[in-house]
Amino acid sequence: MKKLSLLFGILIGLSLSAQQAREKVEQGNQAYAQNAYDEAEIRYREANEKAKENELRTTQYNLGTALFKQARYEEALEAFKESLRLAETPEEKAKAYHNLGNTYLQNQKLKEAIEAYKQALIQNPADDETRYNLAKALEQQKQEEKQQQQNKDQQDQDQK
Repeated sequence: MKKLSLLFGILIGLSLSAQQAREKVEQGNQAYAQNAYDEAEIRYREANEKAKENELRTTQYNLGTALFKQARYEEALEAFKESLRLAETPEEKAKAYHNLGNTYLQNQKLKEAIEAYKQALIQNPADDETRYNLAKALEQQKQEEKQQQQNKDQQDQDQK
């Protein structure tokens, strides 16, 4: 009887913890919808503390988006990497890769952004937004390479 009571108590505790995590995610989503990204971040972090492993996929991803909106790109990068590590479905992986690409792009890491967008398209070939972002990143890379070549040509010209 004691073992049954203990098991029942543990199950109730786990259920309450999962419910609290979902409530924190919902509060974070509401704050995010109101552009209160710092408040959303706090709620997503609280959800992370209470979430089960399978719920962390969502909370980590949401945390990454809130950090991204606050221009805290290095932290967003880590959250998106963790959400990718936890992702199970192609859709989850595609979203994580897409946002990794956006974050790398903000950090001026074009090579990494391009690779992340390519990985997102492997997971979800129909994603037009990712395809657009990839094209934009490739064009930016092309422009930078052209500028570097012009600078090199100018330096060579100056040395002569």
